[in-house]
Amino acid sequence: MPYRQALRDFCLECQAWFPENGTFVDFAWELIQESGEPDIYRQHVLGALPTSQSGSDAQKLFALAGYFAADGDQEMRDAMYANFRPDPRYADGVANSFIVLDGLRGLLFIAREIGAAMAQSTQPFDLGWSLSVAESRLGEEATLGTLREAADRDADIARYLAHSSSSPEESAQRSKPVTFADLAALAAREPGRVWSAAYDWGRKAKPAELALAAEALLAATQEIEQGWLLVVFGTRPFPGNPHRLIELARSSNPKIASAARSALGQMSHPTVRAFAIELARAEAIGLLRNNYQPGDHALILRWLRAATDYEAVHAATRHALNFLDLHRDPADDLAILRHIYEFNPCAFCREQAVSRMIKLQILLLDVAAECAFDASQEIRDLVT
Repeated sequence: MPYRQALRDFCLECQAWFPENGTFVDFAWELIQESGEPDIYRQHVLGALPTSQSGSDAQKLFALAGYFAADGDQEMRDAMYANFRPDPRYADGVANSFIVLDGLRGLLFIAREIGAAMAQSTQPFDLGWSLSVAESRLGEEATLGTLREAADRDADIARYLAHSSSSPEESAQRSKPVTFADLAALAAREPGRVWSAAYDWGRKAKPAELALAAEALLAATQEIEQGWLLVVFGTRPFPGNPHRLIELARSSNPKIASAARSALGQMSHPTVRAFAIELARAEAIGLLRNNYQPGDHALILRWLRAATDYEAVHAATRHALNFLDLHRDPADDLAILRHIYEFNPCAFCREQAVSRMIKLQILLLDVAAECAFDASQEIRDLVT
Protein backbone atom coordinates (compact mmCIF):
# COMPACT_ATOMS: atom_id res chain seq x y z
CA MET A 1 0.00 0.00 0.00
CA PRO A 2 2.75 2.57 0.68
CA TYR A 3 3.85 2.20 -2.94
CA ARG A 4 0.49 2.54 -4.69
CA GLN A 5 1.14 6.03 -6.03
CA ALA A 6 4.62 5.18 -7.24
CA LEU A 7 3.39 2.03 -9.00
CA ARG A 8 0.41 3.89 -10.47
CA ASP A 9 2.76 6.51 -11.93
CA PHE A 10 5.05 3.79 -13.25
CA CYS A 11 2.09 2.20 -15.04
CA LEU A 12 0.91 5.40 -16.69
CA GLU A 13 4.18 7.19 -17.41
CA CYS A 14 7.25 6.12 -19.35
CA GLN A 15 9.85 7.21 -16.81
CA ALA A 16 12.72 5.32 -18.40
CA TRP A 17 13.72 4.59 -21.97
CA PHE A 18 15.41 1.66 -23.62
CA PRO A 19 16.28 1.20 -27.30
CA GLU A 20 14.53 -2.17 -27.57
CA ASN A 21 11.08 -1.47 -26.13
CA GLY A 22 11.16 1.97 -24.56
CA THR A 23 8.80 1.17 -21.71
CA PHE A 24 9.87 -1.55 -19.21
CA VAL A 25 6.29 -2.75 -19.35
CA ASP A 26 7.39 -6.26 -18.37
CA PHE A 27 8.80 -4.88 -15.12
CA ALA A 28 5.57 -2.94 -14.47
CA TRP A 29 3.50 -6.08 -15.07
CA GLU A 30 5.69 -8.06 -12.67
CA LEU A 31 5.25 -5.41 -9.96
CA ILE A 32 1.47 -5.35 -10.51
CA GLN A 33 1.30 -9.10 -9.92
CA GLU A 34 3.49 -8.84 -6.83
CA SER A 35 1.32 -6.06 -5.40
CA GLY A 36 -1.49 -8.47 -4.61
CA GLU A 37 -4.05 -5.91 -5.82
CA PRO A 38 -3.78 -5.92 -9.64
CA ASP A 39 -7.36 -4.67 -10.13
CA ILE A 40 -6.39 -1.25 -8.75
CA TYR A 41 -3.80 -0.79 -11.49
CA ARG A 42 -6.07 -2.34 -14.11
CA GLN A 43 -8.60 0.40 -13.44
CA HIS A 44 -5.91 3.08 -13.78
CA VAL A 45 -4.77 1.70 -17.14
CA LEU A 46 -8.31 1.23 -18.42
CA GLY A 47 -9.28 4.74 -17.37
CA ALA A 48 -6.22 6.30 -19.00
CA LEU A 49 -6.64 4.73 -22.46
CA PRO A 50 -9.37 7.12 -23.70
CA THR A 51 -7.27 10.18 -22.86
CA SER A 52 -3.84 8.76 -23.67
CA GLN A 53 -1.55 11.22 -25.38
CA SER A 54 0.96 10.45 -28.09
CA GLY A 55 4.51 9.69 -27.09
CA SER A 56 6.35 7.12 -25.02
CA ASP A 57 3.69 7.30 -22.28
CA ALA A 58 1.06 6.06 -24.75
CA GLN A 59 3.45 3.38 -25.98
CA LYS A 60 3.86 2.08 -22.44
CA LEU A 61 0.16 2.37 -21.62
CA PHE A 62 -0.94 0.33 -24.65
CA ALA A 63 1.78 -2.25 -24.07
CA LEU A 64 0.65 -2.70 -20.46
CA ALA A 65 -3.00 -2.87 -21.55
CA GLY A 66 -1.89 -5.64 -23.90
CA TYR A 67 -0.66 -7.68 -20.94
CA PHE A 68 -4.09 -7.43 -19.29
CA ALA A 69 -5.83 -8.26 -22.59
CA ALA A 70 -3.61 -11.28 -23.19
CA ASP A 71 -4.52 -12.43 -19.68
CA GLY A 72 -8.17 -12.66 -20.76
CA ASP A 73 -9.43 -9.13 -20.11
CA GLN A 74 -11.86 -8.53 -22.99
CA GLU A 75 -12.86 -5.07 -21.76
CA MET A 76 -9.21 -3.98 -21.90
CA ARG A 77 -8.81 -5.45 -25.38
CA ASP A 78 -11.88 -3.57 -26.63
CA ALA A 79 -10.60 -0.33 -25.06
CA MET A 80 -7.26 -0.71 -26.85
CA TYR A 81 -8.94 -1.03 -30.23
CA ALA A 82 -11.35 1.81 -29.51
CA ASN A 83 -8.68 4.29 -28.43
CA PHE A 84 -5.81 3.84 -30.89
CA ARG A 85 -5.20 7.28 -32.43
CA PRO A 86 -2.06 7.20 -34.59
CA ASP A 87 0.23 10.22 -34.60
CA PRO A 88 3.18 10.71 -36.99
CA ARG A 89 6.05 10.18 -34.55
CA TYR A 90 4.81 7.49 -32.17
CA ALA A 91 2.14 5.50 -34.02
CA ASP A 92 4.62 2.78 -34.96
CA GLY A 93 5.66 2.16 -31.36
CA VAL A 94 2.10 2.01 -30.03
CA ALA A 95 1.08 -0.22 -32.94
CA ASN A 96 3.44 -2.97 -31.82
CA SER A 97 1.15 -3.80 -28.90
CA PHE A 98 -1.61 -4.87 -31.28
CA ILE A 99 0.78 -7.08 -33.25
CA VAL A 100 2.06 -8.74 -30.07
CA LEU A 101 -1.49 -9.22 -28.80
CA ASP A 102 -3.39 -10.36 -31.90
CA GLY A 103 -0.86 -11.23 -34.59
CA LEU A 104 -2.11 -10.75 -38.15
CA ARG A 105 -5.47 -9.40 -36.99
CA GLY A 106 -3.69 -6.73 -34.98
CA LEU A 107 -1.38 -5.98 -37.90
CA LEU A 108 -4.25 -5.38 -40.30
CA PHE A 109 -5.96 -3.15 -37.78
CA ILE A 110 -2.96 -0.89 -37.19
CA ALA A 111 -2.14 -0.82 -40.92
CA ARG A 112 -5.64 0.40 -41.72
CA GLU A 113 -5.69 2.96 -38.89
CA ILE A 114 -2.24 4.35 -39.62
CA GLY A 115 -2.90 4.47 -43.35
CA ALA A 116 -6.11 6.43 -42.78
CA ALA A 117 -4.31 8.84 -40.43
CA MET A 118 -1.57 9.38 -43.00
CA ALA A 119 -4.14 10.48 -45.55
CA GLN A 120 -5.33 13.21 -43.19
CA SER A 121 -1.94 14.37 -41.85
CA THR A 122 0.33 17.09 -43.14
CA GLN A 123 3.26 15.56 -41.21
CA PRO A 124 5.28 12.57 -42.43
CA PHE A 125 4.87 9.35 -40.43
CA ASP A 126 7.90 7.60 -38.94
CA LEU A 127 7.20 4.01 -40.01
CA GLY A 128 9.02 0.73 -40.41
CA TRP A 129 9.39 -0.57 -36.86
CA SER A 130 5.92 -2.13 -36.62
CA LEU A 131 6.40 -3.96 -39.90
CA SER A 132 9.77 -5.24 -38.70
CA VAL A 133 8.18 -6.48 -35.45
CA ALA A 134 5.45 -8.23 -37.41
CA GLU A 135 7.94 -9.93 -39.73
CA SER A 136 10.02 -11.06 -36.76
CA ARG A 137 7.05 -12.46 -34.82
CA LEU A 138 4.79 -13.70 -37.59
CA GLY A 139 7.22 -14.46 -40.39
CA GLU A 140 8.12 -12.27 -43.35
CA GLU A 141 6.14 -14.31 -45.89
CA ALA A 142 2.94 -14.38 -43.82
CA THR A 143 3.23 -10.70 -42.90
CA LEU A 144 3.86 -9.33 -46.38
CA GLY A 145 1.48 -11.76 -48.05
CA THR A 146 -1.37 -10.77 -45.72
CA LEU A 147 -0.70 -7.05 -46.15
CA ARG A 148 -0.40 -7.22 -49.93
CA GLU A 149 -3.61 -9.19 -50.27
CA ALA A 150 -5.44 -6.71 -48.03
CA ALA A 151 -3.84 -3.74 -49.80
CA ASP A 152 -5.52 -4.77 -53.07
CA ARG A 153 -8.89 -4.07 -51.44
CA ASP A 154 -8.03 -1.31 -48.93
CA ALA A 155 -6.33 1.95 -49.90
CA ASP A 156 -5.40 2.74 -46.27
CA ILE A 157 -3.54 -0.55 -45.83
CA ALA A 158 -1.86 0.02 -49.20
CA ARG A 159 -0.69 3.43 -47.98
CA TYR A 160 0.77 1.95 -44.78
CA LEU A 161 2.54 -0.81 -46.70
CA ALA A 162 3.99 1.57 -49.27
CA HIS A 163 5.52 3.76 -46.55
CA SER A 164 6.71 0.91 -44.31
CA SER A 165 8.59 -1.25 -46.79
CA SER A 166 10.43 -1.21 -50.08
CA SER A 167 10.12 -3.69 -52.89
CA PRO A 168 13.33 -5.35 -54.19
CA GLU A 169 13.09 -3.09 -57.24
CA GLU A 170 12.92 0.02 -55.07
CA SER A 171 15.80 -1.21 -52.93
CA ALA A 172 17.94 -1.73 -56.01
CA GLN A 173 17.23 1.80 -57.14
CA ARG A 174 18.25 3.13 -53.72
CA SER A 175 21.95 2.38 -54.12
CA LYS A 176 24.22 4.21 -51.75
CA PRO A 177 25.77 7.42 -53.13
CA VAL A 178 29.49 7.18 -53.92
CA THR A 179 30.42 10.65 -55.10
CA PHE A 180 29.24 14.01 -53.84
CA ALA A 181 27.30 14.41 -57.06
CA ASP A 182 25.45 11.16 -56.21
CA LEU A 183 24.62 12.52 -52.76
CA ALA A 184 23.38 15.83 -54.13
CA ALA A 185 21.21 13.98 -56.65
CA LEU A 186 19.71 11.90 -53.84
CA ALA A 187 18.96 15.09 -51.88
CA ALA A 188 17.04 16.48 -54.85
CA ARG A 189 15.22 13.23 -55.49
CA GLU A 190 14.52 11.94 -51.96
CA PRO A 191 15.03 14.70 -49.36
CA GLY A 192 13.52 12.50 -46.65
CA ARG A 193 16.27 9.88 -47.05
CA VAL A 194 19.31 12.06 -47.58
CA TRP A 195 20.10 12.78 -43.90
CA SER A 196 20.95 9.16 -43.03
CA ALA A 197 22.69 8.69 -46.38
CA ALA A 198 24.76 11.85 -45.82
CA TYR A 199 25.96 10.59 -42.45
CA ASP A 200 27.11 7.25 -43.89
CA TRP A 201 28.62 8.92 -46.95
CA GLY A 202 30.60 11.38 -44.83
CA ARG A 203 32.23 8.58 -42.85
CA LYS A 204 33.73 7.02 -45.99
CA ALA A 205 34.14 9.94 -48.40
CA LYS A 206 37.56 10.74 -49.83
CA PRO A 207 39.11 14.11 -48.86
CA ALA A 208 38.51 15.59 -52.31
CA GLU A 209 34.82 14.66 -52.12
CA LEU A 210 34.55 16.09 -48.59
CA ALA A 211 36.03 19.33 -49.89
CA LEU A 212 33.19 19.54 -52.43
CA ALA A 213 30.66 19.06 -49.62
CA ALA A 214 32.36 21.78 -47.59
CA GLU A 215 32.19 24.23 -50.50
CA ALA A 216 28.51 23.44 -50.97
CA LEU A 217 27.81 23.99 -47.27
CA LEU A 218 29.50 27.39 -47.30
CA ALA A 219 27.37 28.40 -50.28
CA ALA A 220 24.08 26.88 -49.06
CA THR A 221 21.34 29.36 -48.18
CA GLN A 222 18.35 27.02 -47.73
CA GLU A 223 17.91 25.20 -44.42
CA ILE A 224 16.94 21.94 -46.10
CA GLU A 225 20.29 21.91 -47.90
CA GLN A 226 22.29 23.16 -44.92
CA GLY A 227 20.90 20.34 -42.78
CA TRP A 228 22.06 17.35 -44.80
CA LEU A 229 25.37 19.00 -45.66
CA LEU A 230 26.08 19.49 -41.94
CA VAL A 231 25.33 15.82 -41.33
CA VAL A 232 28.14 14.92 -43.73
CA PHE A 233 30.56 16.28 -41.13
CA GLY A 234 29.03 14.45 -38.17
CA THR A 235 32.05 12.11 -37.97
CA ARG A 236 34.71 13.92 -40.03
CA PRO A 237 36.32 17.30 -39.34
CA PHE A 238 35.11 20.16 -41.50
CA PRO A 239 38.09 21.15 -43.71
CA GLY A 240 38.04 24.85 -43.05
CA ASN A 241 37.36 27.63 -40.61
CA PRO A 242 34.60 26.85 -38.05
CA HIS A 243 32.98 30.30 -38.20
CA ARG A 244 30.22 29.33 -40.64
CA LEU A 245 29.41 26.24 -38.58
CA ILE A 246 29.15 28.38 -35.45
CA GLU A 247 26.70 30.68 -37.26
CA LEU A 248 24.57 27.65 -38.12
CA ALA A 249 24.85 26.37 -34.54
CA ARG A 250 23.06 29.55 -33.46
CA SER A 251 20.14 28.77 -35.79
CA SER A 252 16.62 28.93 -34.38
CA ASN A 253 15.97 25.65 -36.20
CA PRO A 254 16.86 22.96 -33.60
CA LYS A 255 17.77 20.36 -36.22
CA ILE A 256 20.18 22.73 -37.95
CA ALA A 257 21.69 23.87 -34.64
CA SER A 258 22.15 20.29 -33.43
CA ALA A 259 23.73 19.13 -36.69
CA ALA A 260 26.08 22.11 -36.62
CA ARG A 261 27.15 21.35 -33.05
CA SER A 262 27.84 17.75 -34.01
CA ALA A 263 30.02 18.93 -36.89
CA LEU A 264 31.85 21.41 -34.65
CA GLY A 265 32.53 18.61 -32.18
CA GLN A 266 34.76 16.93 -34.77
CA MET A 267 37.03 19.98 -34.97
CA SER A 268 39.97 20.98 -32.80
CA HIS A 269 40.03 24.77 -32.82
CA PRO A 270 40.19 27.47 -30.12
CA THR A 271 37.14 29.18 -31.60
CA VAL A 272 35.11 26.00 -31.09
CA ARG A 273 36.14 25.86 -27.44
CA ALA A 274 35.27 29.52 -26.97
CA PHE A 275 31.84 28.83 -28.45
CA ALA A 276 31.33 25.93 -26.01
CA ILE A 277 32.16 28.17 -23.06
CA GLU A 278 29.77 30.78 -24.41
CA LEU A 279 26.94 28.23 -24.65
CA ALA A 280 27.69 26.87 -21.16
CA ARG A 281 25.01 24.19 -21.23
CA ALA A 282 24.65 20.45 -21.83
CA GLU A 283 24.41 20.86 -25.61
CA ALA A 284 28.00 22.17 -25.60
CA ILE A 285 29.59 19.06 -24.05
CA GLY A 286 30.35 17.52 -27.43
CA LEU A 287 32.48 20.54 -28.35
CA LEU A 288 35.01 19.83 -25.57
CA ARG A 289 36.11 16.33 -26.56
CA ASN A 290 38.59 17.59 -29.15
CA ASN A 291 39.20 20.90 -27.39
CA TYR A 292 40.06 19.71 -23.89
CA GLN A 293 41.59 21.75 -21.10
CA PRO A 294 42.15 20.73 -17.46
CA GLY A 295 39.02 21.40 -15.43
CA ASP A 296 36.61 20.37 -18.18
CA HIS A 297 35.25 17.48 -16.09
CA ALA A 298 33.84 20.02 -13.65
CA LEU A 299 32.34 22.03 -16.50
CA ILE A 300 30.62 18.96 -17.92
CA LEU A 301 29.21 17.97 -14.54
CA ARG A 302 27.92 21.51 -13.98
CA TRP A 303 26.23 21.59 -17.38
CA LEU A 304 24.70 18.15 -16.87
CA ARG A 305 23.31 19.15 -13.48
CA ALA A 306 21.77 22.28 -14.97
CA ALA A 307 19.91 20.33 -17.67
CA THR A 308 16.32 19.61 -16.67
CA ASP A 309 14.92 18.41 -19.98
CA TYR A 310 15.18 14.62 -20.36
CA GLU A 311 15.87 14.86 -24.09
CA ALA A 312 18.77 17.26 -23.46
CA VAL A 313 20.20 15.02 -20.73
CA HIS A 314 19.96 11.98 -22.98
CA ALA A 315 21.61 13.71 -25.94
CA ALA A 316 24.38 15.15 -23.76
CA THR A 317 25.20 11.78 -22.20
CA ARG A 318 26.55 10.36 -25.45
CA HIS A 319 28.94 13.29 -25.72
CA ALA A 320 29.93 13.03 -22.06
CA LEU A 321 30.77 9.33 -22.41
CA ASN A 322 32.78 10.03 -25.57
CA PHE A 323 34.65 12.74 -23.65
CA LEU A 324 35.49 10.30 -20.83
CA ASP A 325 36.88 7.83 -23.38
CA LEU A 326 39.65 10.31 -24.17
CA HIS A 327 40.11 12.16 -20.89
CA ARG A 328 40.32 9.95 -17.81
CA ASP A 329 40.26 11.11 -14.19
CA PRO A 330 38.83 8.52 -11.74
CA ALA A 331 37.42 10.98 -9.19
CA ASP A 332 35.84 13.28 -11.77
CA ASP A 333 34.73 10.32 -13.88
CA LEU A 334 32.80 8.94 -10.91
CA ALA A 335 30.83 12.16 -10.39
CA ILE A 336 29.83 12.32 -14.07
CA LEU A 337 28.99 8.62 -14.36
CA ARG A 338 26.94 8.66 -11.17
CA HIS A 339 24.97 11.65 -12.43
CA ILE A 340 24.28 9.83 -15.70
CA TYR A 341 23.03 6.76 -13.83
CA GLU A 342 20.76 8.77 -11.55
CA PHE A 343 19.27 11.22 -14.05
CA ASN A 344 19.42 9.78 -17.56
CA PRO A 345 16.08 8.15 -18.49
CA CYS A 346 17.70 5.82 -21.04
CA ALA A 347 18.55 2.43 -19.55
CA PHE A 348 21.18 1.79 -22.22
CA CYS A 349 23.05 4.96 -21.21
CA ARG A 350 22.68 4.10 -17.52
CA GLU A 351 23.97 0.62 -18.18
CA GLN A 352 27.04 2.06 -19.88
CA ALA A 353 27.65 4.33 -16.88
CA VAL A 354 27.43 1.43 -14.42
CA SER A 355 29.64 -0.78 -16.61
CA ARG A 356 32.30 1.91 -16.67
CA MET A 357 32.16 2.40 -12.92
CA ILE A 358 32.65 -1.35 -12.46
CA LYS A 359 35.50 -1.46 -14.98
CA LEU A 360 37.25 1.49 -13.30
CA GLN A 361 36.56 -0.05 -9.86
CA ILE A 362 34.80 3.11 -8.66
CA LEU A 363 31.27 1.75 -8.21
CA LEU A 364 30.06 2.88 -4.78
CA LEU A 365 28.08 0.55 -2.53
CA ASP A 366 25.00 2.78 -2.44
CA VAL A 367 24.90 2.97 -6.23
CA ALA A 368 25.30 -0.81 -6.49
CA ALA A 369 22.43 -1.26 -4.01
CA GLU A 370 20.18 0.91 -6.17
CA CYS A 371 21.25 -0.94 -9.32
CA ALA A 372 20.04 -4.19 -7.76
CA PHE A 373 16.46 -2.83 -8.02
CA ASP A 374 16.76 -1.08 -11.38
CA ALA A 375 13.94 -1.55 -13.88
CA SER A 376 16.50 -2.86 -16.38
CA GLN A 377 17.34 -6.55 -16.04
CA GLU A 378 20.69 -5.87 -17.70
CA ILE A 379 21.64 -3.36 -15.00
CA ARG A 380 20.48 -5.68 -12.22
CA ASP A 381 22.65 -8.42 -13.72
CA LEU A 382 25.72 -6.19 -13.58
CA VAL A 383 25.70 -6.07 -9.78
CA THR A 384 24.46 -9.57 -8.94
